[in-house]
Amino acid sequence: MRHWFARRNIRLPSTSWLAEMREQALTARDDANLRVTHPDCEVRRHRNRLYLVERRDPLPDEDQHFRWNGETRIDFPAFGGTLHIELATEGLDPDWLRAQLLAIGKRKGGERLKPASNRPTRDLKHHYQSLGVPTWERDRATIVSIPGQLIYAAGIGMDCHKMTLGQFPRIVFRWETK
Repeated sequence: MRHWFARRNIRLPSTSWLAEMREQALTARDDANLRVTHPDCEVRRHRNRLYLVERRDPLPDEDQHFRWNGETRIDFPAFGGTLHIELATEGLDPDWLRAQLLAIGKRKGGERLKPASNRPTRDLKHHYQSLGVPTWERDRATIVSIPGQLIYAAGIGMDCHKMTLGQFPRIVFRWETK
């Protein structure tokens, strides 16, 4: 364990901290959301593997509203990343998108997304689980919505309900964490 911390240039923990971390890692239930905090990081477990995770500020509870005015990227420092707006053959109509009041925020629970017309609508938790996304990353996943409808979830993709094919380029989103 000390070697693991040293290789990541993280301050070496005390012997008692290591003993506590080892105890929790070995005795926690398989489905437990293991989180042992260290001043410089957290030790987490996902699918029987331990991870050293950088400590980050929590995401804001309140959504941030914005309008798209043709930018190719919009920085959202409070949410720790950048929303990229890219051209695609299937996606959102740019004219429709410009007229919408958009909101970026974090998952609150219960949001549902249908990534393609031939796939089922499922809640985000199940999408993230099937993709193998660890709990701590799911908790930091951003979503983009219009009033009453989710249109994008970071790490999953666009919701197909507003997606169209068209003669002109369409718009899709991509989230990049900083």
